[in-house]
Amino acid sequence: MFQANWNRTDKPIAETTTSRSWYWGPQPLSVGFMENYADSPNGKREVQYFDKARMEVNNPSNSTVTNGLLVVEMITGRRQDGDKLFTGVNPAAIPIAGDAGNAWPTYAGLAGVFLKPGTLKVGEAVNQSWNPTGIAPLTSHLDGPNTKIAVQQNGLGIPAGFWDFLNRKGPIYSADDGTISTGTISDWLYSTGLPVTEAFWTSVKVGGVEKEVMFQAFKRRVLTYTPANSEGYKVEMGNVGLHYLTWRYPNGAPAVSDVLPTSRPQPQPPATVSGLPWYIVTGDSLNIRTAPSSSAPIVERSSDRPFLQQAYKGNRIQPIRSVAGEEIEPGNSTWFQIYENPNLYVYSGYTAPYTVPDFPAPPRTYTGKWVSISLATQEMAVFNGTTSSIRP
Repeated sequence: MFQANWNRTDKPIAETTTSRSWYWGPQPLSVGFMENYADSPNGKREVQYFDKARMEVNNPSNSTVTNGLLVVEMITGRRQDGDKLFTGVNPAAIPIAGDAGNAWPTYAGLAGVFLKPGTLKVGEAVNQSWNPTGIAPLTSHLDGPNTKIAVQQNGLGIPAGFWDFLNRKGPIYSADDGTISTGTISDWLYSTGLPVTEAFWTSVKVGGVEKEVMFQAFKRRVLTYTPANSEGYKVEMGNVGLHYLTWRYPNGAPAVSDVLPTSRPQPQPPATVSGLPWYIVTGDSLNIRTAPSSSAPIVERSSDRPFLQQAYKGNRIQPIRSVAGEEIEPGNSTWFQIYENPNLYVYSGYTAPYTVPDFPAPPRTYTGKWVSISLATQEMAVFNGTTSSIRP
């Protein structure tokens, strides 16, 4: 059930069949586990968390997968523990967009505009910004077609950029026959829900870089629009699943599954890269991105996901595979995928082929013991002066 849900929208992204932002995320953030829910059998339901949302089965008898009103819970501080059972907790003081260190806007901070009737009419542009001191009038971006209100839903205006994204068609994976076809990517009421705030502009750091972003909170998701991003990545789902998981389980979610792994996407081990060619970074720095595009987000770094965010001149990389992506230099659209689950990429134009020496020999004047490791042959050489022995 969970696997089929993920496959439909995100498997084409993972297999680079299409280039668009994630609907769930490249892989689960947690194992599948039984979470307390009063109206499920035995007071437990199966859940699994992803970057963008949570998958849940409240009633195993009908196998319906839902994804929860996580945004509403984090704004209001009312955690839903049953159909009509709510537990009062602190609203989430977690930034809804950009880097974890951003001070605003937070879910808790949206309480003042939560379900407040909108003032913008269809055709009018989003004209307010959210900054550390509050909401202020905005005079920029008023001519952008993506920022003009397309429809009114739940008494709130949805900008055209978000409305187009919610109704987008593109490659989807069929669970019936395993083929890729073109269709509506996701039912927006199911995946995102009705809006619960107006749309606002703000300025936040993304990968350490300050960017202007338009955002809007919906019942299940947060959408962001970043004009500086490339097509396919201008509109993105916020990391609501990650934020909720951090809020609800400050000490971490269960690490061991207590349900059978029959329906859930499972983290896959990194691809075996032994024997693949090596490259050396020739540019001053090389950003490590989550898609083969210069506007795709730089990989997030945290204590439990300590990914490198940049490679520097002289660093060596060993790609898993080459993929087609943004053509940064004329005639060169090749990107290197350097990691799998999550998928991480660097642009090939700032690298050069590198031959890994079998064993770095000690300097001629060195008279002690010297140990060398061959990454190419997976062997170790031990030198004693000029004499050496090789071991696998």
